[in-house]
Amino acid sequence: MLSLEKLVDFIGDLVPFEDLEWILSDLESSGFKEVLISFVTNSQLLPYVNVIFSYLSEVELIEWVRVEIIISKDIEALSFFTKHYPELIKSGGEVIVKSDGISVFYKIRLAGEAEKLVDYVTKVADLVGTEVSELRYFGYTIISSGSNQSIHPVL
Repeated sequence: MLSLEKLVDFIGDLVPFEDLEWILSDLESSGFKEVLISFVTNSQLLPYVNVIFSYLSEVELIEWVRVEIIISKDIEALSFFTKHYPELIKSGGEVIVKSDGISVFYKIRLAGEAEKLVDYVTKVADLVGTEVSELRYFGYTIISSGSNQSIHPVL
């Protein structure tokens, strides 16, 4: 379990603190504990980034954190599977190929973590041969436990 300050430090100033307080308040009032915070980039190859975490409001601690970096389906398939896929796996990512794109997930261990969210995005951008110079907060979704449906999209 980790303190909220560790998550704030990991995200940096990408999400205004007031918005993060609102997200946590909304999460607490919903009765759920998982939330997805979305970001958009200026890269067509890596258009979206999500930070997904579980928050225990009664003790104000973070249970776990994952980062999802979405790779566009427009990436050249042969190059992806022969070059990029093995590199993403070596980097510690879990790669999931879907019909609408590719997701790279990282389990974040904030306890001794020196890397920030932007470092993970930069790492994946470098591995797939693109550049991300802009990462903007887009909104959040509270995730209903035991379901893949969001109950409260705020974009």
